[in-house]
Amino acid sequence: MASWSDLPKEIVEKISESLDSHIDITRFRAVCNSWRSAISPNFKISKSLFPIKLPLPKITMTEDFHKESEFYLIESTVYLLQLPHPPHTPWLVKVVKTVDGKLRILNLLTNTVFKGFPDKKLNSLDFRLSQVFKSYHVQWILKPYARECELQVLVSKILLIWNDQTNDFSLMAISIWDHLLCFKSGDEKWTALKDRSAKIVDIIVYKGDFYAVDTYGETIMYDPSSFNETNVSSNVKGLSSSIFNGWGSKKRLVESGGELFLVDMFLDTDVKAELHGSQPSWKSPKEIKIYQLDEEQHQWIAVHTLGDRIFFAGDDCCFSVSSSDFGDQCSGNCIYYVNGGIVVNILGNDLSEEVKLRYKGLHGQHTGIITLQDGKLGSLISFLEYADIFWPPSSWLYTGDRAALQTLFTNFTPQNLPFLSGI
Repeated sequence: MASWSDLPKEIVEKISESLDSHIDITRFRAVCNSWRSAISPNFKISKSLFPIKLPLPKITMTEDFHKESEFYLIESTVYLLQLPHPPHTPWLVKVVKTVDGKLRILNLLTNTVFKGFPDKKLNSLDFRLSQVFKSYHVQWILKPYARECELQVLVSKILLIWNDQTNDFSLMAISIWDHLLCFKSGDEKWTALKDRSAKIVDIIVYKGDFYAVDTYGETIMYDPSSFNETNVSSNVKGLSSSIFNGWGSKKRLVESGGELFLVDMFLDTDVKAELHGSQPSWKSPKEIKIYQLDEEQHQWIAVHTLGDRIFFAGDDCCFSVSSSDFGDQCSGNCIYYVNGGIVVNILGNDLSEEVKLRYKGLHGQHTGIITLQDGKLGSLISFLEYADIFWPPSSWLYTGDRAALQTLFTNFTPQNLPFLSGI
């Protein structure tokens, strides 16, 4: 069998011309010595489209405040990291590049910056590195106060579709008030797509179009060039939203294997409070149902298994992966999700000091899991066997010196943000 190193130089150079990301360059140079020498480590790819400056959505603030603030679209990437030798323990990591060019490592679902990393670089050349998913965020810069706000402060989710032929882009976003907004390159302001009474709870890019779902399961497809709408599915009977006019429910759209799924969460709310008109207590989901879109019948069909797939249902990032990428770490047929009522409290539980130290970086993360085969449902702290893919294996970060390890974690500060070199 011919070796990759035997490829003619002109073919290798042709392949190198198609590289459009830093991770592609890293993986290209890792193939063999001849490929490594064919391209310089300082090879420059085309300048990134990001950050993109956008007008602020119309919100209640003074005109001067509006003019002095800046609103940017930035990009994040989910990577799968594995050691090239046994044990091939995997780790999923979300890396975002902010407006000022800093790289931050975030929780996949909550976007909180991971704390607990030692002051150490992880060189991507030391790992098998695969790009899993791209998502987008907005970063709001408050110039009068010379500081930046948290990601997604004015919109809860934002999506982008790029037209390679025209070099134009289209955006769809959900505002913090659950209003559906759109924007196209060249526009001067955002446009509302639905009546303000419509409660849009999630959006996704599926087969090149935007899809939006409301709290009752009604699903609409939007053409990215014209934003003309097509009804895909009407309301779904039995959804959590049928109780108390939509309160106490949460829905997420996930694409998997070329099919579109709806994850419907029944939140454990305070029913008495609901009857008196106040908001629910937003406790953890007490039940989760899954539906698959039947595009011919225009309806959501209940499903009870995901096979080997793993769903990640975040507030601004939903995707799926195959459990085969994780070896024995996860058997699939499960969903990781986020909810404000679920807090991973690693420090206050009856766990060994070794376990507490091992998973200290997950403390305070609002992350839960449901396994469809055996019905496990709750915080990651209750099912730590599913937590490893959210936190790097200990051998990646430190040696067996426990005292040194304790010092590394103790001295870590949020200002010393972790990052991966080589990305």
